[in-house]
Amino acid sequence: MSELDQKSTAVASFIGNLFGLAIVFLLVWIFSIEGGKEYGWFAGMFHGGWVPYNWVRSWFFDGIYLQAPIHTTMYSVMWWIFCVLGVPCAIIFILRVISSIRALF
Repeated sequence: MSELDQKSTAVASFIGNLFGLAIVFLLVWIFSIEGGKEYGWFAGMFHGGWVPYNWVRSWFFDGIYLQAPIHTTMYSVMWWIFCVLGVPCAIIFILRVISSIRALF
């Protein structure tokens, strides 16, 4: 593979990762956790998987919950399962973005 092919692949990878990150933050913003609602197990899956992204959002905005204050027991179970799965996935995603940036230079 020539150097030009490697650069074009790196640019495409970076743009794809950036687009994916924008979609994730858009979904996290659309489906924000509301404090006065009770959430069940299905919401626990999404809220647990979005913990890293909500954590980043909480640096910049007030009133961002990582976990719903009013929830069922199954919500907590699913939240923990998907939190444990979501954090490594977010780290891998960030490492891919960094590697695509490094490949550009």
